[in-house]
Amino acid sequence: MKALNYGNPCIYCETSGWYDSEHRQSRLLDGPRPRGVKACRSIMTSRVLIVDDHQVVRLGVRTLLAGNPKREVCGEAADGEHAIQEFAKLAPDVVILDLSLPVMNGFEVAKEMRRIAPSTKIVFFSMHEIPATTTIVGADAFVAKTSGIEKLEATLERVLQRRAVAGA
Repeated sequence: MKALNYGNPCIYCETSGWYDSEHRQSRLLDGPRPRGVKACRSIMTSRVLIVDDHQVVRLGVRTLLAGNPKREVCGEAADGEHAIQEFAKLAPDVVILDLSLPVMNGFEVAKEMRRIAPSTKIVFFSMHEIPATTTIVGADAFVAKTSGIEKLEATLERVLQRRAVAGA
């Protein structure tokens, strides 16, 4: 078993990390990284929660992200209430969130997520093209489903780059 270097400065990038002695991201007992514990920036994998009421959309986004070693889908939810539960349990770095959801709509979900963890990035991914309204509830970005999956990936990259710069 490799020694975990929990919270000590990384010899490679001098950040506090969550990585093993060979500088790879680790998970204690295969569980998620604890809230507030950041992975070393040089090897950081962004944890993504996908929230959409359509299974085919969740599958498509998961498939897109599976091809990117910098992304890890940590969970999915099909309604607003389940999204909040998963969000609190999994502590994702970014949430891909639909606006039209059963139980709680995307605006309500985003507002609650901001209350729980203000630094988590939220990207609305919806067929409703109302990007200006999404920033009112604190979303970091908006991608219309009609714009294509490549735009979603580019937006995730941009939003997560801002997170890395702000946290550095």
